Amino acid sequence: MTPVLALYGHPFSSYTWKAQIAFHAAGVNYEFREVGPDQPANGEFLVSHAGPWGKFPVLVDGEQVLFEATVIIEHLASTMRRRPDCCRAIPLPPCRCACSTGCSTIT
Repeated sequence: MTPVLALYGHPFSSYTWKAQIAFHAAGVNYEFREVGPDQPANGEFLVSHAGPWGKFPVLVDGEQVLFEATVIIEHLASTMRRRPDCCRAIPLPPCRCACSTGCSTIT
């Protein structure tokens, strides 16, 4: 069974949207856990796991807990190999090898 990815965030947060867009673009399933007054347990989780600044979104991937949208997107791009270049927050340089497949090999 594939471990469930849990994304904590608020539906009005543009940073949460940024991470969610990457998940949808990569075709990766995840569980969204809304942070708000109606979900106090999710807020309590963030207090103890959202880093020293209390930022969200927060991603739980097995034993790993990551916070901030760009970090989450880079983690997604480096660990989910379905379409690895579709959701990179930091684009890879263009391919410079002779394969002409866009492999991003730097020579």
